[in-house]
Amino acid sequence: MALTTQAMAPHRRAFGIGIFFSSYFLITTPAPGIAGWLFDTTGIAYWPIVFAATLFLFTGVANAVFRYVQARLPKPLGASLAEQDA
Repeated sequence: MALTTQAMAPHRRAFGIGIFFSSYFLITTPAPGIAGWLFDTTGIAYWPIVFAATLFLFTGVANAVFRYVQARLPKPLGASLAEQDA
């Protein structure tokens, strides 16, 4: 959530956080069911743990991509984000 506020101008943060939480819940809502299905299908706890680790790894990759894109964007010269985005 902190990355969302860094990426959005102050007057657009409510929209950005809304998009963030919508996508967050779309990903996390089916995850326990998928992990349970993996356990029921295979009968061992290995695959649900691999699934959870994959989701955790995806979080790190998404953070790294965000930081990379953030570093490559031009920095405003003396203008605030709100003025730059308007």
